[in-house]
This record gives sequence, structure tokens and C-alpha cells, in this order.
Amino acid sequence: MKVLYIGNYNDGSGWGNAAKANIEALEMTEGVEVCPRSITFNGSYGDSKGCNEFSVPDVCIQHTLPHLYSYDSRYKNIGVFYFEANSVPIEWIAQLNMMDELWVATQKNANDAALSGVTTPIKVVPIPLDSDKILYLSGMGGKIDRMVDRFNFGFVGEFVERKNLKALLRAFHAEFDPSEPVNLFVKTSGISIEDLRSYSNQIKAGLKVRSNYIEEIFVSGMMEEKDYYSVLSQCTCLVVPSRAEGWCIPAWEAMALNIPVISAEGTQLIPHENELMKFVPSREEPCFGALDTMPFLQTADQTWNEIDVTELRKAMRERYENPLPKSDSSWHELLSLKSVGRAMKQNMENLLKGKNV
Repeated sequence: MKVLYIGNYNDGSGWGNAAKANIEALEMTEGVEVCPRSITFNGSYGDSKGCNEFSVPDVCIQHTLPHLYSYDSRYKNIGVFYFEANSVPIEWIAQLNMMDELWVATQKNANDAALSGVTTPIKVVPIPLDSDKILYLSGMGGKIDRMVDRFNFGFVGEFVERKNLKALLRAFHAEFDPSEPVNLFVKTSGISIEDLRSYSNQIKAGLKVRSNYIEEIFVSGMMEEKDYYSVLSQCTCLVVPSRAEGWCIPAWEAMALNIPVISAEGTQLIPHENELMKFVPSREEPCFGALDTMPFLQTADQTWNEIDVTELRKAMRERYENPLPKSDSSWHELLSLKSVGRAMKQNMENLLKGKNV
């Protein structure tokens, strides 16, 4: 089977890393010849990965924004997309409905797309992750001394409205006193450390619950992969207060390290729920403040889920006082490169045979 894969796998973004992982999964799948072609949204073209050229593929996978999709009747056309709200913007519906098949990463995205008027068959295809690589690298990088022998809450995500770092800062600093052996580690991007500290100080001042607060551990920008996984492994619990997710790679990375995750109800992070996940009540609200996206994405005509800060405080306190023991769950094998590669191949074989399974 010859597969042309178009994606921004050199960008280093969430979508780019997802495309890169899918390509790696396909490359190790017997019977699939994949030819990647690079696009970019941030100027990181790099080189298209080397592959045998073929004039007409059997399948073209377009891992890009739906308004950029194109259709060619000489082969089957699959669109891979994710969206971070409770509905698909109307500006994408026509392009989504012209494809032969669509892949999303969670059942919530699939359900919400269908309710939004998407009629093309939708398959749930998880973003694969190499958990063995993560475990290996977590023992190779540097550590943060302040995180040794303490309970460490962690946050990993861009500094954007959707990720809702403000809710976590409010919950953490309202709940935990500096006398308690607990840290908050924040790995973000899109803001300087100086501006991040100013942002946090404004939140602390607004809380008015004490004169002194725990100093956070802030990292902004890129980290070496081995250092990132090493520090992530020091976290005792990852908190994902996001208002919406199409998929959450940091949550999957944390759970691959057997680190429990707290998130909002109604925000599905990965396809397979497990004992490491704890959900906090949330309420559905109109999207607001998503100025980092395109004009038609996450507008007030769409909704997302606002986490309950009081309940988040309770959930963090519970995890702190009753930490989960390390487990050896095998659920993440379902999300391995090998498993997802096989699933993608089966989907494409069914599509080529005209089956809608």
C-alpha cells in the first residue's frame, strides 16, 4: 500500500509532533510504503523525509487544517484533524465533507464533529507515542533539585487562554501553604519567565489569602528531550486545566511514566480512560479570549469547558494527601507506534475495499 502523508512534521508543534508520530508508526508497519511531504505553519520546513517516489499513491493522508484540504479522485483522501471546542466551526464543514474518510484522536472529537454536521465517515485514530523511549530518556536527563523529595504538581502547555493556566495558579496558591512540602512546576512557551512571574504575582495578589506564597518552578521555551522527560518524571501529578483538547500529548507522556493526571470533565485527553485519571467538575461556557487562533476558531458561537476551581483545589489536596502508588498498567500498549500503525493500515485497507467498519 502506497501512502502519501502531508503534514507539518518539522514544526515541533502539537499538530507537527502528532504528524511525526503517525509517520513513524506507518513506517514501521509491514505492507505500508509511506512517502512524507512537509508543509509548515511556522517556517520550519526542514526537508521532506526521504522515500521512494510514486506517481499516484493508493491513499493520501492530509494532516493539516481542514480549510487547506484538497481532493484528488485518483486515490483515497483521508483528512486528519483535531479541534479544541465542543463543535466544529462551520467554515470547515464543506472541506471535511468532501473527503473519503476523517481521522480524529478521541471519541469526543468524533461525536462532536458528527453533531456539527460532518457526514464523512470518522475513525478514532490515537496519536501514538513511544513509551519505551520516554521511560529510557527519563533516566538520562537532568533533574531539578527543588523537586527532589517533594510532592510536585506539574503543568505542560502553551501560554494560551485555552490551556487555562490561571485556574491552576488560583487553585494551587489558594490551597497550599508555603510550609507544606509541595511544588508547582510549569513548562510553557510563548511568554518570558519575567512576564510569567508578573502574571503569577497578579493572581496571588488577587487571592488575598496570605502574605507569602510558594515560588513556582517556571520553564519557558524548548527543553532537550531527555531533560524534559527527566523533569516530567519528577512530577507526582500532572494537572491539565484546559478548557478543551483535541488530544493532550503531555497527559499521555505523563501516564506513560505512570504519573496521575487531573483534568476537567468534558475534556477528553486520550481515547482510553484509566485509573491514573481524575476528573474535576466543569461547566460549559462560550469560548472567550482565544486570540491566538484563526478568527473563526474558538469564537463565542462555540463552547468549551470551564473547570471548577474549588473542585480543582479539592482534587489536588486529595492527590497530595493520598498519592497513587506507581502502577504497571498495560493500557498504553493500545497507543504504541506498533498498535496505532496496524490500526491505520486496517482503516486504509477497509477504505480501499469500500468497507465502512
